Amino acid sequence: MLTNAQVNNDGALAISVALKTNKTLEVLHLETNNIGPEGILAFAEAIKVNVGLQELKMTNQSVAIAITVEKTLAASFDGNQTIVKFTSPGRDPGSLSVIDRAVTRNAETGLVSRPSFPFWKSVC
Repeated sequence: MLTNAQVNNDGALAISVALKTNKTLEVLHLETNNIGPEGILAFAEAIKVNVGLQELKMTNQSVAIAITVEKTLAASFDGNQTIVKFTSPGRDPGSLSVIDRAVTRNAETGLVSRPSFPFWKSVC
């Protein structure tokens, strides 16, 4: 967890580069930091290609972001299939709605693709 760790844009850029190739990190908490528009945009790019992250929390950043940045972040969720929990640094209702639908889709897809019982027990 990197909550309240004074992560700024430089730190966000480094983390987002790692997220593009990392397949094992499942939870990342970045709440209450100093991530600005450049860092948020870097995360937007990473979200598009990351295949392991399931939970990302980014609320309460000390730097405000523009609606255009929020919309770019929301659009990045279109290709993401793994994030099922997300807290947004933004406030734009349209962007939040897009993200919420994508996260819900990912959660529902994950439930459908998981077997509801141990499949090996049904084999005799």
